[in-house]
Amino acid sequence: MLGKFNVLNQETVGPQVGKDLQKKGLWAIVASILAMGLYIAFRFDFKFGVAAIVCLIHDVAVSLAFLILKGGEFSLEHSRRSL
Repeated sequence: MLGKFNVLNQETVGPQVGKDLQKKGLWAIVASILAMGLYIAFRFDFKFGVAAIVCLIHDVAVSLAFLILKGGEFSLEHSRRSL
């Protein structure tokens, strides 16, 4: 079991920083999908490559839909409370 712990510092992210993080996160997702798509295009046959890219898009869409339907805030605070 873990012992007791004390929260030494807690910081919040303002709206401007949050918007910047959101934009950077979106670009990271786009860049990673493009990089995986390029790898798949060179690694696999055409029909398997197309199927793999469709699977990537599907997985991202399902993950985003889950987060949207959840309707709650997505943060690290939830995991901290469970300790």
